[in-house]
Amino acid sequence: MSTELMPGYKQTEVGVIPEDWGVMSLVELAKVRSGITKNSKKEVGNPILVHYLRVANVQDGYLDLSEMSTIQVNLNDIPRYAVLPD
Repeated sequence: MSTELMPGYKQTEVGVIPEDWGVMSLVELAKVRSGITKNSKKEVGNPILVHYLRVANVQDGYLDLSEMSTIQVNLNDIPRYAVLPD
């Protein structure tokens, strides 16, 4: 049984997507590295409160940002751990 797709869309291994999109893995799009280890006993110099991604935020094919946690980090460390486009 085949389902007819709307014009401008195609079927892929991850589901129906626009024809001009491609399917790639996260490692093809970004550098994936571990982040800051949460430690409430360690004092942070030059502190700033920021949102951070937890494992629960990373879903199959998307980031669920509906419930974000915060952590206090050194302002100078932000560029090292930020999620940024290439």
